[in-house]
Amino acid sequence: MSTVQQRVRGQVGVKTWAMAINYVANEVFRVWLIILQQRGLANEHLLSQREVLNKGVFTWLLTRHLKRAILEVYQEGSSEAAERWDMIFTYADPNEEVRSEEEVDSIWETYLDEITPFMTRLSALPPGSVYRVVVDLHDEVAGQPPPEVEGWSSTTLRNANDLQKHDFGQIISGGGKIDVAMELLGHW
Repeated sequence: MSTVQQRVRGQVGVKTWAMAINYVANEVFRVWLIILQQRGLANEHLLSQREVLNKGVFTWLLTRHLKRAILEVYQEGSSEAAERWDMIFTYADPNEEVRSEEEVDSIWETYLDEITPFMTRLSALPPGSVYRVVVDLHDEVAGQPPPEVEGWSSTTLRNANDLQKHDFGQIISGGGKIDVAMELLGHW
């Protein structure tokens, strides 16, 4: 009897992690689209790169290497960021007690109540602003380096030292397995 209970608990745990990865990956992309829309930036580049972006985010969520996903706004050719939206990922211990499906169902949410109104207080972006997505990965997780993902390459972030920081706190709750906080570096 206990073997059957262990198997069911294990299946619920695996299902919860898979659901968390899918939910968080989809919500990260949705948040980027909302930011672009609210900030008056075209979303064509993001949409044209959706497969590559999703593959990277999904892969690094799966391996738990993803520390930050950054939407960096800048002027073409500039070494300075005009604005930066950082999503910071926190992972639950994969060995922690598995919650019931009912408990897990109640903790899937994306909190944008503070972000959208805050965007109306931001200074307008310089004309011709462009953006890119950059990720910050853990060097190792469980002794393994992050896997390579086709379409992604090494880069450095633009200087953001002159930008003010605003912490929105947690914006995505991924079933108690993956939580995502948001920070904005910008002018307002």
